[in-house]
Amino acid sequence: MDFIQIIDRIFINKTNYDEITDEDKIASFFIINRKFGKQYPEVAEKFNHQYVDKASAVDMWFEFFKDTRGIPKWYWDPKDRQKKTKSTKKSNYSILQDREDLDNIDMIFLEKYYEDNLKDEMKKINKFEQ
Repeated sequence: MDFIQIIDRIFINKTNYDEITDEDKIASFFIINRKFGKQYPEVAEKFNHQYVDKASAVDMWFEFFKDTRGIPKWYWDPKDRQKKTKSTKKSNYSILQDREDLDNIDMIFLEKYYEDNLKDEMKKINKFEQ
């Protein structure tokens, strides 16, 4: 049984939760704890110990969500998969343009012929700007 089926039984088909074997719980513990840790980092951190009984930890998550009906919206939130788009990167180009006295034509040229160098330079700038 994969973790999606376990999640289904934690949130939707609660009556079938007892059919999940301890081996399935242990195999899926890491991803389940990680996903729940997005919303409840304190609880997930307590379960994230080397000697924790993983099957019991999944059971505790089940108890934690026993009154929840349906998979919460935050569970499938793709925050960790968002990538910067060109428009987001271009807004940061103004710092580089000011610093190196470049105009828009120069930036287009750099994007076209020196994209890797430009990305490296933007990483350096973003590192110090944050």
